Amino acid sequence: MNISDNTQSTAQQKNLAIRARIQAAFDARPGLRIGDFVRWPNGEIRRCSHDWDETMQTSKAGSFYMGESGFASFSGGLQPPQLKEFFKSTEETMDGEFWCFSEGIAGAGRAWYFKLPCRVFRLEPFAMNEQQARAHPLARQSAEFWGAKSRGYRERLQELMDPPVLRNPDFY
Repeated sequence: MNISDNTQSTAQQKNLAIRARIQAAFDARPGLRIGDFVRWPNGEIRRCSHDWDETMQTSKAGSFYMGESGFASFSGGLQPPQLKEFFKSTEETMDGEFWCFSEGIAGAGRAWYFKLPCRVFRLEPFAMNEQQARAHPLARQSAEFWGAKSRGYRERLQELMDPPVLRNPDFY
């Protein structure tokens, strides 16, 4: 064994230890997580990519960085946000690719790629009646921000009562 073989195995051991800590932290997080998979109504598979508290944006492709805290961040193109109520848990998992800095040392060219089991959800969009839409937290936030008589508030109500993803799941 030469020195470079020993160094490589030490780096690999460090990376595997980091991955184990990441996986434990990721597994401990409940609900939808950045990096989880979603089966779209049209059969397409996407990944959760940005969490807006009440909504989740998905992506068709991109890069997922994972820190040791179990929180992931995404780089790539985002699709329009969907209400978290639309995401229904399944018992499935799929391996998702993530990366972190090799040996925990940040720097150019130091990406180390690995896979983690991710939860799989189904997107099941539904329409709300006007009373349900007005009571939804997003509608209340819109009314507070723009005013209950504003165009923005009326548009938010319309989106809750007639979600665009129901009409065009290929785009949304």
